Amino acid sequence: MNLLLRLYDTTGGNVLIDDVNVKDLSFSSLHGTIAMVSQETYIFMGTVAENIAYARPNATHEEILRASMQAGAHDFICKMPDGYDTVIGSSGRELSGGEKQRISIARAILADPKILILDEATASVDTETELAIQASLDRLTRGRTILSIAHRLSTLRNANRLVVLDDGRLTEEGSHRSLIEQKGTYYKLMQLQTKALAMRGLE
Repeated sequence: MNLLLRLYDTTGGNVLIDDVNVKDLSFSSLHGTIAMVSQETYIFMGTVAENIAYARPNATHEEILRASMQAGAHDFICKMPDGYDTVIGSSGRELSGGEKQRISIARAILADPKILILDEATASVDTETELAIQASLDRLTRGRTILSIAHRLSTLRNANRLVVLDDGRLTEEGSHRSLIEQKGTYYKLMQLQTKALAMRGLE
């Protein structure tokens, strides 16, 4: 993902988007094509609306509201003292992990990227909150290319192609169904996580 975003450049081989080398794209063009929802959510000092509109400062209030609703963030934002004008971030109102993630998802929806990177997007929240966030992510992923990194396999069930990495090496590759049939690492992890959810009454 760092190579795709050109935080690093390749020393061998190429990273292509639609057969175009990322090195041939301007940074503004490249970063305008990609958005990321990561485990570490960045909340800036400012209002809720300003945080959501970070990637599109010229977004209208209606566009911010629409993105917030799609992200499942509108209801808790409306309960804040000043709604979308509530100051959050450093020395502002504290947000829970789930609230931060939904702000981040709203930010990504507003950016309307062609490529979306989900980097452990639900790893820092509890299982109940993850299920609510997953519903928001399902709406966000439609019609886009999604690259998802996750240890919580529930976020990957609908992926077209899964890659299992073990100690830096690719050990399994295929769809959810084909990896389950292989009964390898992915299958064993899925079984463990399904049992853990069942114990909590969530599966």
